[in-house]
Amino acid sequence: MKRQKQSVTALKKYIPAALAAVFMASVTACAPVAITGGSLDSHAEATVEKDTPAASIGVTLKLEFVKDAPAPHSEADGPKAGESILDMAPLLDLIGEAEGTDRGDGYDETLAYGAFTGGNVSLTRMTLAEIDKLQTAMLQHPGNRWNSSALGRYQITRTTLRGLKRKLALPETALFTPALQDKLAHELLKNRGLLGWKAGEISNYQFAANLAMEWASLPHPATGAGHYPGQAAAVDSAILGAILRRLR
Repeated sequence: MKRQKQSVTALKKYIPAALAAVFMASVTACAPVAITGGSLDSHAEATVEKDTPAASIGVTLKLEFVKDAPAPHSEADGPKAGESILDMAPLLDLIGEAEGTDRGDGYDETLAYGAFTGGNVSLTRMTLAEIDKLQTAMLQHPGNRWNSSALGRYQITRTTLRGLKRKLALPETALFTPALQDKLAHELLKNRGLLGWKAGEISNYQFAANLAMEWASLPHPATGAGHYPGQAAAVDSAILGAILRRLR
């Protein structure tokens, strides 16, 4: 939990000074109204969830998203980022900020901050079987106009989580711990081209576009808005671009 609470400050070192103030302003100005899950439960859910306002609206700088050029790297920076979860921590931290979860309980956060779970719940102490039941109850809640079951730091929905459980052969008795949530998010990054991006097979621009399809609060580099119609991004595309250039 300690790393999560420090994520806003930690992210600043990956962002050029000209953008750092804008990033902090966009984070502190965010109102915790609702969290938009990135992955969608179904086609029907996609129809409504992709139109959900983001938990926050970032400041749009309209700066060009640099597509391919990585940031200069020196030995003082340490080894280049690999494909481990730790290496991708700055990007995972940015996703946590964009999804609105790091302004609340982070790994224990649910869609709309407990509105459809009877208040706060300790997700990190629940098994995957219990999480599935909770997400089903969220989808059945009459007030859930988003028709979404997004929860956890990375706002993973029931359908996405079920797919990840099958792919990773996770037992239903496994706890939904911070470590497991990070692992699941890292797997979603791989699903969106992480390894190809690290190998230089796809550009920063394309990887950012892929990420915007996974997490609705992240900006599409072509527009600075969310990938889905009517979806505002919660962070500026220049900030995402700066982090990707640093990590590549």
